[in-house]
Amino acid sequence: MKHTLLFLLGFFYLTGAWAQAAMEEDDISPTALDRVQAQRVAFITERMDLNSKEAEKFWPLFNEYEREERRIRKQYQDRQLKRPIEMTNEEAKAQLLSHFDMEQELLDLKRKYFVKMAEVVSPRKLTGFNRADREFKRMLLKRIQERRRGRN
Repeated sequence: MKHTLLFLLGFFYLTGAWAQAAMEEDDISPTALDRVQAQRVAFITERMDLNSKEAEKFWPLFNEYEREERRIRKQYQDRQLKRPIEMTNEEAKAQLLSHFDMEQELLDLKRKYFVKMAEVVSPRKLTGFNRADREFKRMLLKRIQERRRGRN
């Protein structure tokens, strides 16, 4: 049990650290992030087959959802200052339970926004969002990897 808890804590810690390190290592500028975000919107809009009226209503709702999601994640992230190796078993357990609370909050948020988004875009089209977003992220990751190989 102890090893499982430590493994899970280490996994969550390393995942966040990896993402942050990738951002810092690439020294991504705000304008580059804006360009990537615009490409993401265009890519997903096309994959979901949204018309201009649907896109006009969908994206502000989605942006609102993402802001709320970031707020929730930050709220929990700020509480997790210790590395897993520095924690007692009780602290590790509390941190894992806190993580589960965050996951539940995020799930509740997804349900809430699904209802809102289903009022402006058909549920059939909404089901295509996750797939399109994953495709875009894979494509972006592939581009980044190719760029890194080109540097070496």
